[in-house]
Order: sequence, then C-alpha cells, then structure tokens
Amino acid sequence: MPLLFKPPAMRTFKLDFLRYGMSNRARIYFAKELVVRHPQLTAISLHPGVIRTSLNRDMGGCVKGMVACIGCFFKSPEQGATTTIHCATKDMSKHSGDYFIDSVPSVIAEGKIDAKVQVKLWDVTMNLIQKHVK
Repeated sequence: MPLLFKPPAMRTFKLDFLRYGMSNRARIYFAKELVVRHPQLTAISLHPGVIRTSLNRDMGGCVKGMVACIGCFFKSPEQGATTTIHCATKDMSKHSGDYFIDSVPSVIAEGKIDAKVQVKLWDVTMNLIQKHVK
C-alpha cells in the first residue's frame, strides 16, 4: 500500500517533508481524477511556491534553523498568491487536469502519475465524505 494511504505516525524532519510531498501528489491526483470522472468540469492543481509563513512554527529546531538561514529566498505571501489568483481568474478549460507552478502549466515526468493510486485516492476520499456527510 503506498505511503499516501498509510503515512507513518511519528514526527521527524524527514517524515514532515515526506508528508508535504504526499499532500502535493494527492492534490495532483485528485484534480486529474476529477477531470476523468467529470469531464464537464475544469480542475487544476498548483503549487504556490515556498512562501514565508509561520507554518514551520510546529516543526523541529532543524527546520526552523533552515528557514532562518534561507527564508530570505522564499516568496512573500503576496508573491505566493499569484499562481492561485492567475488560475482562479483565467479561463483554465484548456488546462483541465494540469499542474501549475509560477502561473505556468508544469510537465510531470513520465511515469510519475500512478493511475491506480489516483483512482484509489478518489475512492477513499469519496468514502470518507459519504461517511461524514450523512
């Protein structure tokens, strides 16, 4: 079973970044599967970039130290919003299912999308929603 569905419970520097990557992958898979199941809809996923926020406040000292050293290279919250605003205000119908970085569709490397995991993520998500929305 992929880590996407059974992430480790412990907290470590390495696992925090692993979870971050899994959440990015999940957004991509979910948007792609939404387009497959509902082609009349437009769905995209995006990455706003690395943004200076206080999200690292609960992470360990190693992450806080790293952010203190290289945080000046991160985007401001305003800069980080540009891709989201771009995608929300432009006609994205020709880009349905695409993944955007810096307001541009990004090519996902061949073999990086696992169609079986994409479908399973959709099914697990729908089961959770149905369980809690009754």
